[in-house]
Amino acid sequence: MVTCELSFKGKLLKDEKESFLEDASTFISILKRNGQISLSNDVYIFQNDAVKLYAYTPSIRSLLTEYNNKYVNNWLTRLGEGYGLSFSFKVLSDGEEPIYDFSKSTAFILYWGGQSPLRSFNSFESIPLYEFPYTYTDGESYNDINFWEDNYGAIYGTWRRGDIEEERFYSYLSSVDSPLSKQGLEICKKIEKLTGKKCYFYLFNDRNNRVDEKCPCCDGDWKLPEKMFGEFDLLCDDCRIISNTKVGDE
Repeated sequence: MVTCELSFKGKLLKDEKESFLEDASTFISILKRNGQISLSNDVYIFQNDAVKLYAYTPSIRSLLTEYNNKYVNNWLTRLGEGYGLSFSFKVLSDGEEPIYDFSKSTAFILYWGGQSPLRSFNSFESIPLYEFPYTYTDGESYNDINFWEDNYGAIYGTWRRGDIEEERFYSYLSSVDSPLSKQGLEICKKIEKLTGKKCYFYLFNDRNNRVDEKCPCCDGDWKLPEKMFGEFDLLCDDCRIISNTKVGDE
């Protein structure tokens, strides 16, 4: 990830501070949902001529206007017209610029967690959402992916705590027939249609209960001869599902 300093330059009036913080937080959230920001510290630094915030981005180019969707641009206009502020960013990281292999990837994996829910099938590296065609019905966002991520995170967190219906929430994560999995599989189909490349859905497994099983969709063989990326050893090309015998198994 790349560290960036985000600046809202201009003179902010004292009585505008509260409403600005609310609007700026919405703007940052939209950047995240567009894949342009991976993480922000949400601590705003007020100076005489600017308000600053530090964030991680996938690339030194992530915040260029060419990657903005209409919602990002609408909020830039709102912040400019409402507060007289102009947005800019400065790259602080001196590290090597990540190279995302969207065009070179032969396929993709939908996988919750990390910088992006879409991974390269060739390297398992995250690929920023803004590299993909818009997937939502509005033709301007990735809201369907965002909603799936939100649902997955909430369900995973509840299962992980283990104090409320642990088995029920585990089934949401690990069953191919759960609403969460169906939602993810629909996204994979859409990615395939938009890119012309296969997209596999990662079916969660935290128990050693799939060693001798067949694909849960078609009952076909799906055991791989060796693990991919040290993680996956089950894959059904027909059903576009990828999984493992157990997380962390060697």
